[in-house]
Amino acid sequence: MTYQSDIKKLDNGDYFTEVEAAPAAGRIKGAIGTASKKASDFCRTQNKAMKEVKTDIDTHLLVNGVARLTFQCV
Repeated sequence: MTYQSDIKKLDNGDYFTEVEAAPAAGRIKGAIGTASKKASDFCRTQNKAMKEVKTDIDTHLLVNGVARLTFQCV
């Protein structure tokens, strides 16, 4: 199971999304993979490629993995 935030456009033109993944969904690796796929799919709808700017990882409740991805569509 994962929680996925909407993709937000930042003031500098970059985009941001956040994913929280339970252990059964791969925890941190699952969160990173889901966030990257979501960002890539978002950019693909604009006929562009996703370029990662920054990925921050964390845990929530010491169980779930959290990935915060800042990216650009180029």
